[in-house]
Amino acid sequence: MTTNILKPELSEEVSIDNDTGLVDELNLHSTSNEYKESAVQPVLRNELGTIASSYQELHNIDHLDEARISGDLQQGSYNSSIRAVLQAAEVAMLNLIRLTDKASCKLAQNKPESAFLYIRWIRGFHQILRSLGETAVDLQQRHFIEPYQESLPSVTGINESGALKQYLNAVRKYDELFESLYFEQQKEALHTAIGKNSYDDVHYAIIHNMRLNNHDITKWESDLSDISIEAGMPRYAELISSDLLSKAVETAVLEQESYYPEFVALHQIPELLCAEVNDHTEQSIRYLREEKISKAQEQISISTTLMGAVVKSQAVMVDCLATAEYHHLRDNLGPASGTHSLAIRQHMFRDLFISLWKELETWILKSDATVEHTVVEITKKRHDTPEYWQKHQFINSVLAFHQTHQEWRHEHLHMPRNCLGAGGTKSMIGIPDGLDTVLKMRDASNSLPALKSLYKVRNIKLSNRKNEALLSNYIHEKDSLDQKIILLTGKITREFFPEVQQKNFCPFRSKHPIRKP
Repeated sequence: MTTNILKPELSEEVSIDNDTGLVDELNLHSTSNEYKESAVQPVLRNELGTIASSYQELHNIDHLDEARISGDLQQGSYNSSIRAVLQAAEVAMLNLIRLTDKASCKLAQNKPESAFLYIRWIRGFHQILRSLGETAVDLQQRHFIEPYQESLPSVTGINESGALKQYLNAVRKYDELFESLYFEQQKEALHTAIGKNSYDDVHYAIIHNMRLNNHDITKWESDLSDISIEAGMPRYAELISSDLLSKAVETAVLEQESYYPEFVALHQIPELLCAEVNDHTEQSIRYLREEKISKAQEQISISTTLMGAVVKSQAVMVDCLATAEYHHLRDNLGPASGTHSLAIRQHMFRDLFISLWKELETWILKSDATVEHTVVEITKKRHDTPEYWQKHQFINSVLAFHQTHQEWRHEHLHMPRNCLGAGGTKSMIGIPDGLDTVLKMRDASNSLPALKSLYKVRNIKLSNRKNEALLSNYIHEKDSLDQKIILLTGKITREFFPEVQQKNFCPFRSKHPIRKP
């Protein structure tokens, strides 16, 4: 699967912010060619196709960024959040078209086992669409749209999507093929699969996932259609910039069969949503600074809602992408392997994260008492006055938002566990031990003083580790089966990519300015 090709040397460092103790994920994930945009990058290739020169190129971030600014919508508004959800849904549907065609092709070739692999991915994208549908409903419930005097409120949704119509055609072709194969040619096999067999039979597994997907369609299609919007929203195709999204998806392919398009899609969907999360988080920080607590709470709650499909996208990747399948396409990820974008790496998990908690601490300490004392007072008096209840609810909302970060970090850890392993397996950008580094990043992300104080006074455990945790301690024992499998995975990965183990790392810093609300 791999070839001996010339690869650019990359560099990074891990550093600790002396003021906050927060792991500098920016330095950890920065790559030299990402920030030297003026330099001419050589086009590298292997037998699968082009090797991405940067995260930006790999995931077609330029197309996504351009799509996000379409329609001249107010940043961090209700309409912009609906746009982000619909754009993410469009990316999911565009991928469903290709996956369904692939499954049809494998069935036509009498390869049901291969077809089922694509059907598992189809199942994953349906789960993401379910999450996006729930997000759309939640956003509408949170937002009040002024009633129109002469007409019903405007609506938009995927019922206007060309991708939805294309997906319908792909499903029809798949269904026609399936009926021809199993209702006409292999009736007995179909009856046996449904009436006698279980998940160990590939035909039953295919049928069961089809049933699940078909039922879920009726939910997410409804949730994502006819969404109430405020005046001034452009028509659907213009709103979501369907042409740009199509380009972003269609160009994310290699010349040979792989799960590269799915890998990219499950980054593109979070990219669209996280950029919107950042806008609402920044708005929340500004409102908090102005003592507009109810507005600050509404904005941070929207951020939390939008994070649901971000976490789900990571979970789908974990469920569907096997270790060998990741290894098959790993070279083509180039320096983007193991990194995240400016929006996620720097803005969400560093700049705005730090800003939010520092601003929260400043707000709490206006009473000239400690964080602990003030939060206890707010909690005890939460039912005494509307003001205390509002403050209490805002603190709850910030904690809920932080929990979505925790959920993402937990899901994200599966990737280095499953695909890199332990024992000093380097990442593609030369991190000495990918799994160990991600674990340290997760733990260090909870080191901000205000965050720790708030969890402590609320009697909520912040650490991901507990000394008395019986099952966790068993799993983490040096000689446990889990640790042996992770070490074996690392050994296999190092043998598969010996050239990666030779990479060095050195200090490197981002040239992007800090995002300051």
